[in-house]
Amino acid sequence: MHSRYHRITLNTLLLLASPALLAQSFTPPVDPFVTEEVRQQQRVTPLESGDERKQALQRQRIDELAAEHLGRHLAGSRDNDLDILQALLDQQVIRTTDSYLLQAMGVVLGDIYAREFNLVWVNYSDSQGKSRALQLQGSDVLFPITMISRRVETGSYVNVREIYQKGVAIIQDYRQPSRY
Repeated sequence: MHSRYHRITLNTLLLLASPALLAQSFTPPVDPFVTEEVRQQQRVTPLESGDERKQALQRQRIDELAAEHLGRHLAGSRDNDLDILQALLDQQVIRTTDSYLLQAMGVVLGDIYAREFNLVWVNYSDSQGKSRALQLQGSDVLFPITMISRRVETGSYVNVREIYQKGVAIIQDYRQPSRY
């Protein structure tokens, strides 16, 4: 007997064992160590206009870098956009200390998930602060903005397609009906 939470937790633990630390990019639906008070502080709200503008500028900047250094543009297609993100990293176009641009790459990655899985960008807030995220269901969210940046900033080699696939696995596992 496995609930959806147990399956997600197992995925999360497996990912924690990898240097990728993708588990930090996902908020599980139920955390037995989170008090009701903390759960009540979790809020998912639509993006504000300032957040949408920031994301638009981040997308634009990644597209400009791709055009300047790769002679290519973001096209809104998974393969093209993942290839561009990988090439920008491989050619060290973006410094490992440039959190803004690394997170901009996460916006592009998140856009791919949003298109493929019909997810919506939202603001997620809790006692730790506010973050932009993709809404899975209710207050359960995925944080693609930091999926690339956290790895690059630790000096790890980043395979963008592997990160993408791990996120897909989490989304698909989350969407599978519970088996009680």
